[in-house]
Amino acid sequence: MLRVSVLTILTVLSVNFTVSHSARILGLFPSPAKSHLIVHMNAIRPMIERGHDVTIVTTIPVKEPNLKFRHIKAEQPNLDLSVISQNAKGFLNTMKLMAKVTNNLLNLTNLTLNSPEMQKLMKEESFDLGSPLQHISKLMGNPLELSYVPDLLTGLQQPMGFFDWVLNYVFSGVEFLLLQYMNYRMDQYYKSNFSPDKYPSFEEMKKNVSLLFVNTYLSQGHIQPNVPTIIQIGGIQIKPKQDPLPQDIKEFLDSASESGAIYFCLGSNISADLLTPDFINIMFKVFSSLKQKVIWKWDNDEFPGKSANILYKKWLPQDDILAHPNLKVFVTHAGSGGVTEAQYHGVPMVAIPFFADQFSNANKLQKIGHGVALDRDTLTKESLRKAVLEVLENPRLCGDIFQSIQRSTFKC
Repeated sequence: MLRVSVLTILTVLSVNFTVSHSARILGLFPSPAKSHLIVHMNAIRPMIERGHDVTIVTTIPVKEPNLKFRHIKAEQPNLDLSVISQNAKGFLNTMKLMAKVTNNLLNLTNLTLNSPEMQKLMKEESFDLGSPLQHISKLMGNPLELSYVPDLLTGLQQPMGFFDWVLNYVFSGVEFLLLQYMNYRMDQYYKSNFSPDKYPSFEEMKKNVSLLFVNTYLSQGHIQPNVPTIIQIGGIQIKPKQDPLPQDIKEFLDSASESGAIYFCLGSNISADLLTPDFINIMFKVFSSLKQKVIWKWDNDEFPGKSANILYKKWLPQDDILAHPNLKVFVTHAGSGGVTEAQYHGVPMVAIPFFADQFSNANKLQKIGHGVALDRDTLTKESLRKAVLEVLENPRLCGDIFQSIQRSTFKC
């Protein structure tokens, strides 16, 4: 449910075709996650570069000085992200997490629709408004093959055994009920914002989707059927040519030519405040004991500790760092975007998943030999150190052959 980044683009052709052949395009990107916005912006970038009249609505700032488009920033909602730090393993814990995430998504939808900026847009602009929906692939006529395609939130892998198959069906049934509840709530929000005298019903508007872009790739994820109107764009955020690194990061990585460097990042949603002191202490003790240089994405002013081999930064150009030749290991939460970038650049991973599709991503990369997956709840200094050294010293993971294999999978 959360792995798929849905890009809903609604187009209205310009009235005066003799003057311009450009289209009016509305990009609705309300997610507060910066990693999601990176994918969205790279998907809509070609339309901007081709001269279309593009309006983008987001809840977070957009930094694209070289692109010409109209940006409308809606109020950023205060979402409860504490669910990320809770135990998300097991059937019951996952169901509780899904319920909280569903409530967050509903609040996000309602707050975005009722923001002054969005209200003005709906009243004054001539866009055909639609709604980004979860599991919209069903509306595209895509088959749901539970007998051999694991639900992403279960963490199951193919091929499934009998008990995996049963769990997959039970899990999907509960998930279906949650989505029905979510659909009911969204219908209420829709009716309060769109008059039935002027707009089609919510059920009709849900069907007004012609094309669906999904943030995955044929060499990733599970083997499953897709109808022609579902287009895979996984890796679209990866630049064909890397930007120059900030000077301090470049010098830090360049100096790691002898032993290599490790990049540690848990994404844009998992802030330092959501991590337990024990988890932070384990990470620092292990990283500070290694001979490799470590770049650590850390968003607090107070550092976990001081060590000559660790560089803390609040913001990091992830794709550019993963492309550096001295980067040997990526310690990650196994978010879809980061896994894709690491695979493309041939950087093996130590995955510590926290919630949602990250468990499936971590299990998958370990199964196919792209790294090692660890359990956050049973993590120790010994298990982390063993995993990092295993990835560093495994010739199948750290060699040039691995890098060439990974890049080729994204060029099919």
